[in-house]
Amino acid sequence: MATDSNVVYSESAVPGGRRTAITILGLAAVALVASVALELWWLLVPAVLVLLVGGVLLLSLWLYSTVRLTTEELSVGRDRLDVSSLDPVYGIRRGEDALPDQVRASLEIGFSSRRGDLRILGGAWGRPATGTEWLVVQDRNGSQYVIASRHPQRLSDALHSLLNTGTN
Repeated sequence: MATDSNVVYSESAVPGGRRTAITILGLAAVALVASVALELWWLLVPAVLVLLVGGVLLLSLWLYSTVRLTTEELSVGRDRLDVSSLDPVYGIRRGEDALPDQVRASLEIGFSSRRGDLRILGGAWGRPATGTEWLVVQDRNGSQYVIASRHPQRLSDALHSLLNTGTN
């Protein structure tokens, strides 16, 4: 497990990061307590829904779609790749031209997160969405991995510098 001292790049899937999630859940918790204490029963159901649905959604996004690059590994949610296993010759491909048309179309309409030797990191939350762009990296065995990023240039630069400095 990598320490914070060797984190090269980090990107949270929750806009505003952990602070936003804590704020939303905190406000819902206050509304829940207030609805019970002040007997405002009409506020109870929305507060519980926001806590349950919002909590699960935000926690899921935070756990499964956070991109983190250290000097040793690239992680997207629970998926992990050793930086040393990435192919520096293949490099990093970006955007629409990174994937063949058939593969891109199938990924956009929600087919499996695995197509042959191509895999989307981050599972269902790893699918490119509004405001994200695809990056494709390849390991030394020829398997390709799709990463959705809100800041593709920063991630690409960080990966590129790691792959080309001999750190791997």
